[in-house]
Amino acid sequence: MIITRKTGIASVLAFQVILVLHWMQGKNGLENKLVQNFHENVQQNGNRDYSSNTSTNKNQLNSRPTLARVDIAFAIAGFNQCGAMQLAETTNNLPQVFFGNDNNSNKASVRNDRHIENGNIDEFELNYRRRKGKDISRSAINSFKASNLLRSDSTLKTFAQYFPNTDLVVVIRHPILHFQSEYSFFYRNLEKKRVDLSPSSIDMSTSASNFLRKCRADMKSCPLIMHFHHWLARLALTPSESQEELALLGQHQLSQHKDWKGRLLLMQYEQLVDDNSTRRHAMERTYENFIKVTPHSYNSTSSPNLIDKKEHLFDICHTNHTKFRYDMIQDTEKAAAWIRDYLLKSGRVVIPNKDHFLNMLDTFSSDPCIVTMKQLAKTDGRLNSKIRDDLKGITRDSIREDSGLVDFAIGGFAKCGTTTLMKVTGATPQVYMGNINGKPAEVHDIRKGYIDKFEDRYKDHRSYFSDDGNRLFNGFKSPEILQSQDFLVNMLNLLPSIDLIISTRHPVLHFQSAYNYKYRFVNRTEHRLPEPIDLIGFCSHDCHHNCTPSVKNLNVCTGNSYFHYGLSRLRLTALESDNEMELLDHHRLSTHPSWSGRLFLIEIGQISDTNSSRRDVWERDYEHFLGIDPNSFNISNQKRNARHDKIIDICDEAHRPVREVLLRAGSMASKWIREYLLGSERVVVANMEHFLALIEKWRYDPCET
Repeated sequence: MIITRKTGIASVLAFQVILVLHWMQGKNGLENKLVQNFHENVQQNGNRDYSSNTSTNKNQLNSRPTLARVDIAFAIAGFNQCGAMQLAETTNNLPQVFFGNDNNSNKASVRNDRHIENGNIDEFELNYRRRKGKDISRSAINSFKASNLLRSDSTLKTFAQYFPNTDLVVVIRHPILHFQSEYSFFYRNLEKKRVDLSPSSIDMSTSASNFLRKCRADMKSCPLIMHFHHWLARLALTPSESQEELALLGQHQLSQHKDWKGRLLLMQYEQLVDDNSTRRHAMERTYENFIKVTPHSYNSTSSPNLIDKKEHLFDICHTNHTKFRYDMIQDTEKAAAWIRDYLLKSGRVVIPNKDHFLNMLDTFSSDPCIVTMKQLAKTDGRLNSKIRDDLKGITRDSIREDSGLVDFAIGGFAKCGTTTLMKVTGATPQVYMGNINGKPAEVHDIRKGYIDKFEDRYKDHRSYFSDDGNRLFNGFKSPEILQSQDFLVNMLNLLPSIDLIISTRHPVLHFQSAYNYKYRFVNRTEHRLPEPIDLIGFCSHDCHHNCTPSVKNLNVCTGNSYFHYGLSRLRLTALESDNEMELLDHHRLSTHPSWSGRLFLIEIGQISDTNSSRRDVWERDYEHFLGIDPNSFNISNQKRNARHDKIIDICDEAHRPVREVLLRAGSMASKWIREYLLGSERVVVANMEHFLALIEKWRYDPCET
């Protein structure tokens, strides 16, 4: 039969029309069949609660067929840059688990997020029903990854209504490191859009602070920072009734979803990449049991570590972000406390390797950019041995490295003679103390982050030479150095090899002097001074761990007289034996092994020593430490300050409780200095016998001698 071009086209069109008619008849029959199956499934699965979304179901049935429900055993629910992708990729390789796609769990995640958020449950379930060559019976373990599940109100609401019994797997990490990854990821995508991200066009520090403020003000629109406890609280696993819990949650306005009745497996990112194979295997077995797959089928090392492989656009550990990190720690401490004290008490929460999890949770209250003593106590000793190896060969006779800017700092603690040292040292011909208006003055620029302003003090003097041709030694004085976290971090980042001169005194007398000095300037007719007994504890000024509020922001408290706390931060001792850690109360202040300078340690009694022969020896040792000419330093040239009336006499019986606290601190400080600190070759003490006799007095009440 011969078919012309025109008749051939007509035949094809007619054939297509016939196919469409047949398809429409079949489609109507399929719709009726699907609607019937839906009602049958609702009756057969009475344990599933669809009543909460009755209106939605009716609308869906009137507009298009609703597919029979697909059982979802578990979902990996968050968060970005926390290892959820790595967990999903590894889990997707298990033959028993299906993520609603062929092989790419990430693409399925994007699709799942969108479908659930928009309430398109039919399209969501089609991903599972279209799979080829896989069993679609209940024996198959269906899952999906949705990073936005806890953060999106509509997604979580839809999930809780349609999948109320589905278990959740959530991975978290230290919020500061998480922010760095999220921030870099966010701006890396802007780079692809050719947005200028040069340092001149964007202030990373300011942006970070702005993000933090935005997240605190409006949790729902926060794009980056993860207040993990706020999001987890939406699962209604805790009562959220007590004032204590509500305070930890910050009275956030995020919705809760009590429709969800599943279980929660909570892990930390470090557990996914744990170097301890025994611990990691235990985590893997717990995970297998939770998602109900064959034992020993899951191997967390089978997928590469996907986190932080690309270079960060900014370094969260840079000194510019110190203030930001510690602002953030105030929130992360609350997150850790809520998880530990409330969430983990729920019978529906599963934690692999709980002790390990809790140890890592404790790090939420510390800066991940520094090493705290509490973290050191949990190490296997490798860090400490490495530090000891790195510091070999550094002795008190080593030539000080020339920083090119500042050689030494008079630090220590307020009311310990530092002002006298500054004035007499600055009066020697070879020393320049960063004078203001021609006179030595305390430096606060470093704590505030005004590094340029600090450097400007010295730049005009760096090439200045004295008459004999020797370069001047540059120094500064600040009693904040060992007590201010910001000051210490900023200083060591700028001047890692700077030498330190630290002065101390009997803690009881130190507290009395600090109290009388600070409150001498307060108008006592308008303000009621605090009782010393109310100042037992630690001040809040620039303190970020275990702090109690200061009174009138004048930074007076017994904690300021714990000299061994501040000195231990310089990492001149091993900080690894139980005895040493107990003397330091296992404090949680940061320690800084990167500092490579030397320490000249003083007790104030040496400065005011009336024994001229002994004082002369001390002065010559001090000159040798600084590298200035012999006999150029004379402490007796400094005029004594006029004595002021005492506001309190620490020896009054009413202050005995304060003295007892300070005597305990003095006894422990004296013992730690004698048995540990003086063992370091980088510590210089003049007139050792006299020094030891002076710190021995710290063990005894000066009011009873």
